[in-house]
Amino acid sequence: MREVVGYYRDYLKLLGYSEGCIVQHPRNLREFLIYTEKRAERIKREDVEEYYAYLQIRPNQRRAGGLSEHFIYSQMGSLKLFFNWWQEIGRMKVKPMSALRFPVPEKKQREVLTIDEIKEL
Repeated sequence: MREVVGYYRDYLKLLGYSEGCIVQHPRNLREFLIYTEKRAERIKREDVEEYYAYLQIRPNQRRAGGLSEHFIYSQMGSLKLFFNWWQEIGRMKVKPMSALRFPVPEKKQREVLTIDEIKEL
């Protein structure tokens, strides 16, 4: 598993991803592989669906409550990017996420303050 995650990190560096992505995407992949206890080549669509369901109920490790929709969506995005690359280099014939769609979290609208409200601050 360590090698796969390292190769993924190198791939992201090669593509010019930001440092934050180079850290976060492999971390998300590692967490997924630990959860499934499978080699990347053996992952099936059902494994991804089960992991997605697990993330829906997993407690947040830093604060009270569950994981945010944005965090879960980011996790799935990391896995999709990985499996696209894994197939591209010939390590998988079928991408386990090709037919899966995950809801896009709603963006919260920012409240814009008026000039008077800013002056009151």
